[in-house]
Order: sequence, then structure tokens, then C-alpha cells
Amino acid sequence: MKKVKKAKQVFAIILTLTMLFLVGCSGKTSDKPADQAPSNVKENVENSAEEKVDNLGPLNEPVVITNPENEDWYNLPEFDTILEADGTFPVKENGEKFVLGISLPTVQEELWQLCYNLFEEYGTAMGVEVRLQVADNDADRQIQQLQSLAAQGVDAICIGAHDASVLGPVVTEIVEMGIPVVSNPRLPVDCPVTYHVNTNNETLGNCHSEYIVNTLGITSGNIVILKGDARQITDVPQIYNGMMRDIQQYIDSGDINVVLEQNCVDWKAEEAMKHAESALTLANNDIDAFICMNDGIASGVIAVLEQKGLAGQIVVTGMDCEGSALRRVAAGTQSMTIFKDQTELVEEWINSAMAAVMNVKPNIEPNCNINNGYGNVPTISLGATTVTKDNMEKLLEGTYIDLDAVLSAQ
Repeated sequence: MKKVKKAKQVFAIILTLTMLFLVGCSGKTSDKPADQAPSNVKENVENSAEEKVDNLGPLNEPVVITNPENEDWYNLPEFDTILEADGTFPVKENGEKFVLGISLPTVQEELWQLCYNLFEEYGTAMGVEVRLQVADNDADRQIQQLQSLAAQGVDAICIGAHDASVLGPVVTEIVEMGIPVVSNPRLPVDCPVTYHVNTNNETLGNCHSEYIVNTLGITSGNIVILKGDARQITDVPQIYNGMMRDIQQYIDSGDINVVLEQNCVDWKAEEAMKHAESALTLANNDIDAFICMNDGIASGVIAVLEQKGLAGQIVVTGMDCEGSALRRVAAGTQSMTIFKDQTELVEEWINSAMAAVMNVKPNIEPNCNINNGYGNVPTISLGATTVTKDNMEKLLEGTYIDLDAVLSAQ
């Protein structure tokens, strides 16, 4: 097996490329204030106050990349140039495997348990060592685990943030150690994130509103909107914007009445149950739809509806295509869920981390940038599809979901 030298620290390489780019552009300079940091990598600490950034997008909103040739990663070698003949990642010069630190928020939700398993499977298949840490929905614990992974000298860290709003200092500390950081699905703010991998959040939200308005034809009546944790200041607002895309006009006209709109702390079903109870009381059970930002929230709503004998009579949306959600969709108590290919997401999460380590392009080129308050983060944004009782068999065929096994499980 061929051996490769570990790439230089990501920040140093990108900084060098940026300087060459500026020299080659006839002395082009930025007019951005000095306290804004460059796009996606660690700055030289001594020079950070003097660095300036072009083309920062709106805060926490994805901006489609229309001129990729202007991006820092564009002229890097292609991803497949680092792969061995069998398609796996190479080893280090000393013969040891590259090591990826993985920090997940929880495994109590089906989605995150699946991600945990996929990290182990894909990491093993690709010849890298993965060191998995689970924060149990505790922000302080996640920070400590990230510090521990960095102290172990891992080559890159993949972060699934519990609370993306508090990770800025520790992520900055990690990147200043020369360790690339790749996030998914919640983007840490005010810190240098190397790459972000997600499903387009506004697309996810729009799956809800398109289903409500265009598929079911609900353009009047009472609805309840239950969102994720308010601390997720990047993904929750983006999903919400998509959720409102087709519905807002009917709210503005007064045809649709929002009985209740609430966030659910930690995305917990128990929070959703409390809000569902309140909404049903406020509307005297006269609700046409509960729009729920994920399947866990939907499960809490449906538990309350079942207690009141209303399950299957009121539209309930969800997201994540969890096994329990698919069983509810098949039974008619949940109206839809949203499929995000978790296999692809985890694979590109690892691939992007290794691309940063080896200083090559990501396997899938970033298609948008998100300004996280520190700078533009190159983002690989993937697609999503609405799953209903009518289309689930065809739609999920050939995916990681064994529908027959899922539906037969208890």
C-alpha cells in the first residue's frame, strides 16, 4: 500500500493559497472590516486581526456558490487522487491509520444511533480509525469530549452539535491546533469550521409546507407549528423558513390560523406532548394539522392524540424517516416523514474530513456557503424527499432502510 505524508495544517495551506490568489489578481484587496475572519480555516493567530474577507453572505443563511473557481478549495487536487487502488484511504507514512474523532449529541434518537453505526461501518470499510464520543445531550460534556479528542491527536473531528451556539471557543481552539473540523447538521457559530455537510434545511422545511398546501390542499383552518430546540440558531430558523414558504400567504390572509407555535427543548417528545395538550385545549380539539419539525416531536403529538382518540384524524408531519415514524405513517397516525439519506450524509462527513486532512477537494464539491459569524463555511448540501404511506415502498427501495423489517418490528 502506498504511503503518504500527512498534509500540512489546513489553515497554513489555505492561507498560502489565498495569498497566491491575491497576488495573481492584480493586487485586489478586501474592504471588509479587520475583525471578520477568512472563510473556512484557521488563521495565523498573529495575523488574524489583519485578515479581511470578501463576499460574506447573510448570517446563518446558505448562499449558492455560482462561481466555484473563486473558492479556496477549487484548485485543490481531486478527491480520488488520495485513494488506494481498492478505493480505501491511505495510511500515514509510519504505517498507522488516520484517526477521526467523532462527537455526536446523543444516541437516544433513532437517527443518531444510525449515524453512530454508520460511522463505525464506513470508517472500517475505508481503512480509518474512528473514535466515537456521545454527549448525551449535554453541551458541557460535548465540549469536554471535543477537548479530549483533540488532546489525543486525532487527525480531524466530525461534530454533530448538541448546542451549536456554545461550541465556538472549543472549535476555534481545535482548529488552531491544526485539526480540521467538519460539522453536520448543526453548524457551530463564530468559529472556523472547515466544511459543513447537511441536507438543505429550507428544502426540508418546504417538504412540510408543500405537503400541507399542495398535496393535501389545506389553505384554511387551524394549525400548530412545533419547532426544534431554539438554541439551534442555524438549522431551526432555516427549516422554519422553508416550512413557511407555501403557508405564510394563507396566514397573512387570515385563512390559516396558527393556534400555537412553540420550540421543543432538546427536540423532546415530552415537550411536544405538553404543547400538543395546550394547543388542543386552546382550539377545543379543532386542529387541522400539527407541523412537527422532526419525527421525535411528531411522536409526542401522536401520543397525545391517541390518548384523546384523535390519532389519524388530524394531519401530523415529521422528519428523519425513523423506523417508528415509518410504522406510524403506515398505520395512518402520522401523515408523512422526510427521507434524508443518512448513509450518504455520514460518508460525505468522513470524506470531507479526510479531504481536509489530505488537502484535496471534498468528494462532493460544496454547493453553497454559510456565514456562521466567523466567515463563509463551504457547505455540501444534499437533498431530501417526502415519504408517505402511498410512496414509501417505492421510494425507500434500495436504501439503507429495510422497510419490511421496519414495519414488522414492534
